[in-house]
Amino acid sequence: MRRLSILLLLALTPALMAEEDPCSPIEEVCVEVQGRIFCGRTPEAFSAYGPVVHAEAEKAFKRRQQKCEELRKKKQSAGPLQKAAC
Repeated sequence: MRRLSILLLLALTPALMAEEDPCSPIEEVCVEVQGRIFCGRTPEAFSAYGPVVHAEAEKAFKRRQQKCEELRKKKQSAGPLQKAAC
């Protein structure tokens, strides 16, 4: 059981790290649909799992892109001292 927990943590670590910095290159995005977790690198990769999973993946990728754009706008509008803090 402990080995499974460690493997699951290692598998999800890139997705968790990507969530912290939405502008980092996409390693993998995971979505949960009906209690099951599906992961992929592009929205198209989720199409094999059906239309519901594909739609959720597209939403996740769009949210990630919006967060990245917001972060870039904040960095551009920040003063020099605020930029150093980012």
